Amino acid sequence: MAPPSVAPGSKLAEKPVANSSKTIAKKQKKTSYKSDGVKDNDVFLLPGTDYQIVVALTILAAIVRLFRIYQPSSVVFDEVHFGGFASKYIKGKFFMDVHPPLAKMLIALTGWLAGFDGNFDFKEIGKDYVEPGVPYVAMRMFPAICGILLAPAMFLTLKATGCRTTTATMGSALIIFENGLLTQARLILLDSPLMVATAFTALAFTSFTNQHELGPEKAFDLSWWFWLVMTGLGLGTTLSIKWVGLFTIAWVGSLTLVQLWVLLGDTKTVTLTRTRVVDENGNEVQVPGEEAGVVAPPHPDVEGVDPETKQKVADADSKVPEAAESVKGEREAEQKKPKPASEGGKEATVKEEL
Repeated sequence: MAPPSVAPGSKLAEKPVANSSKTIAKKQKKTSYKSDGVKDNDVFLLPGTDYQIVVALTILAAIVRLFRIYQPSSVVFDEVHFGGFASKYIKGKFFMDVHPPLAKMLIALTGWLAGFDGNFDFKEIGKDYVEPGVPYVAMRMFPAICGILLAPAMFLTLKATGCRTTTATMGSALIIFENGLLTQARLILLDSPLMVATAFTALAFTSFTNQHELGPEKAFDLSWWFWLVMTGLGLGTTLSIKWVGLFTIAWVGSLTLVQLWVLLGDTKTVTLTRTRVVDENGNEVQVPGEEAGVVAPPHPDVEGVDPETKQKVADADSKVPEAAESVKGEREAEQKKPKPASEGGKEATVKEEL
């Protein structure tokens, strides 16, 4: 038997409703405010093979940067300055330097832990380390470790941006074998600590931006807060090593301003909407508007809705209970009617499909 039709003038026809749960399921569409094409590139959820590649790249970087790190066994280039600063820290002598102290203090700490007493002055390039017994290898190890960490940081940052594994591996390999970075990592200099702090900041902010672009469902969750805090720590560490870290702060600040501009300029306000539908039993069911196949207007209680729209929504909501009662009453009246007998003497069943 054909499904019962609804009269054009009836109250049920005044508001479009979804007639069954099957219709709702077919038309179900999740509202999302995430950026188009953005995927969840969480570096903590990478395939196992990617983590194996990270370990392999880290080992390769360690081999390249630590190979014969004891050569040359004399003062090289700016080790004159930064080795001398470490010596003054250990001996407690006051000095002035243009850059913040974090990396120099860490170099001094590694030397002190290795037994350096601070009596070597690092005043001349070519001055021998071996005869005075300076633990220069230990002091060179700190920049070397920072240089080693650049390789996995590059790989994870590229993966966080959505690059393929081959692309991330190639980028990390370029970092490992770049002569300038390799040379800086083998001497008592500030550049490797600065580079790894900058790389960590880039990784943290890239991961945070990825969480941000995934929409409101990712906002303020644990990973969102984690990467936001890590970005702040990275910026603070970078600035505490050299003043050029201010450029990293300017970079993150500029991208943050762009994100705020996009959010403030978005005319699509994320508000709570509702649509009432009638189920098969004539009862009211509240579902999100797009799941019901109906574009729901804003609820009257939401701030910022003009009075005319509020009145229209209120009028529509007031008609839904009446429509539900009408449908329920018609169904009860239909069920009370005597069922006609068929030609075979059997009663015909009446099927209503809503």
